[in-house]
Amino acid sequence: LVSQLKSGLLDLLILNLPLSDDNDLTIYPFKQVQEIFCASPEYIDQEKKYTLEELNELSLISQKRPSNTRTYFENFLKSNNIKLTPSIEAVSFNVVRDLTKIGFGYSYLTKEFVTSELENGSLVEMKTDFHLEKRDIGIVLYSHTHLPFASKKLIDLILNKD
Repeated sequence: LVSQLKSGLLDLLILNLPLSDDNDLTIYPFKQVQEIFCASPEYIDQEKKYTLEELNELSLISQKRPSNTRTYFENFLKSNNIKLTPSIEAVSFNVVRDLTKIGFGYSYLTKEFVTSELENGSLVEMKTDFHLEKRDIGIVLYSHTHLPFASKKLIDLILNKD
């Protein structure tokens, strides 16, 4: 996506942050989100509080590299000296969510993106004995591009500018 942004195929990106350092990109964080571990209600013991070591014994569904979510997740694991190997890797968030809903394993998802599934009970948040930090979503622009009027207005709407 960043290559397409730099080549002019895209005007802007809205991505999970952080993004690797690149002086040609301008980044505007605008919303914090919470990552959680999720599973179908039948897949896990909903009363249990899981450790990272116990998660290693379950089937992890993850986005493929080089997704920002996967990188963020792996950095979190690395900082805790844990290596989880996904049983299933999917190309998109939606596929990870759907495989989790039908019971293929558990996954690492953005809570704000699965609120309806959490509310209707097709996914449950797994209790853990550790805390995941919030992260930002941001608008990413290529510094050397002149934005069309519509893109500027969209950015203003997202950032709540008049």
